Amino acid sequence: MDSDSNVMTIVILLGLILLSGYFSSSETAFTSINQIRLRNSAKKGDKRAEWTLRLAEDYNNVLSTILVGNNIVNIASSSLATILFIKHFPQYGVTISTIVMTILVLIFGEITPKAIAKDRPEKVAMFATPFLSILMKFLMPINWMFAKWNNSLAKRLRSEETSISEEELLSIIDEAEIGGSLEVDEHQLIRSAIKFHDLEVDTILTPRVDVVAADLQDSDEEIQKIFDEHVYSRILLYDDSIDEVRGVLHERDFNYYIRRKAKGEETLSLTEMMKEVLHIPAMMKLSRLLKIMQQSKVHMAVVVDEYGGTIGIVTMEDALEELVGEIWDETDYIEEEITFISEDKYLVRGEASLEKVFALFQLQNSEKFFSSTISGFVSEILGHFPKEGDKVIYKNMLLKVVKIKNIRVLEIIVEKIN
Repeated sequence: MDSDSNVMTIVILLGLILLSGYFSSSETAFTSINQIRLRNSAKKGDKRAEWTLRLAEDYNNVLSTILVGNNIVNIASSSLATILFIKHFPQYGVTISTIVMTILVLIFGEITPKAIAKDRPEKVAMFATPFLSILMKFLMPINWMFAKWNNSLAKRLRSEETSISEEELLSIIDEAEIGGSLEVDEHQLIRSAIKFHDLEVDTILTPRVDVVAADLQDSDEEIQKIFDEHVYSRILLYDDSIDEVRGVLHERDFNYYIRRKAKGEETLSLTEMMKEVLHIPAMMKLSRLLKIMQQSKVHMAVVVDEYGGTIGIVTMEDALEELVGEIWDETDYIEEEITFISEDKYLVRGEASLEKVFALFQLQNSEKFFSSTISGFVSEILGHFPKEGDKVIYKNMLLKVVKIKNIRVLEIIVEKIN
């Protein structure tokens, strides 16, 4: 009879250790669970996932139930083991019980189940849900008392609430893409939309040297030649200097003007025909620029410095491309900013984004360089206008200027060094 009693005690003891493992794995699973993945499974008709999701959304009660349950089984197993070992080893029973139970609980009640739950949180949580739901009903009064205590404590210790940071939000989006909840394109679009708010006009403008424009004093033939050579649907008109931009001339309006003039018919002058142009500061946020363009119904703006001089131009298309990527039309031609040469070696155009080049070499712009392009970066490091053959070493990059036009850097070879 005594032997049967020992066997029953050992069976109960093993059952309690298994329950300890169940509660430990449940705690880790519900802490690590990916609710986005679970919600997707629920939408596909998985009833267990839907059930588990409801529990996950009531996390405080779930956690309270798990902790109460885990403490009950751990105390019960320790007490039972102590009784068992004292019965057989009266002098050292407590010591032996402590050593044996510590090892068993650590291995089978903590480390192993938590490791399994960490790797498969959704599966473990769904497995644990039925029994947890029943237990939550039984422990409702205890959970209610703990909830009141937690709320009381939280009110006393609560600090000023802080909203989720941009970095945290981007991390959540990255996790959603890794977990398969977002497609690559959707992930990129959402990231672009979040970062869009921080971007300024000077990061996307077409620089002054690349601006296509005509002087109001130019002949009709000269303006026609500009349209023919550059196949743009609109160009800027300035008075004597590019710093004195007066408006935007559409090709269709210019063609209409030429046709009527050729027929000897009365027509508006180019000054009367051109559209008003926006003048904006380089530090304006792109989100603000888009709103202004929408309200003004214009597609192009002139970017000016603090003295009113023209820095460059920006179009609505330029701003939208920061959200959705490149927008190609029939007049565009593909010209890669960064061309692969060999492993860790690239041919980079001067106007390429410094951020993109740094990303290729796993670098952060920790020193916050003033320049936003790779050509400006080289000039900033050298302290003067670069010449062909000039080399710059920065961290793990070797940059060599290979093509210059006047004082403008056109091409740079960038390669990784040790």
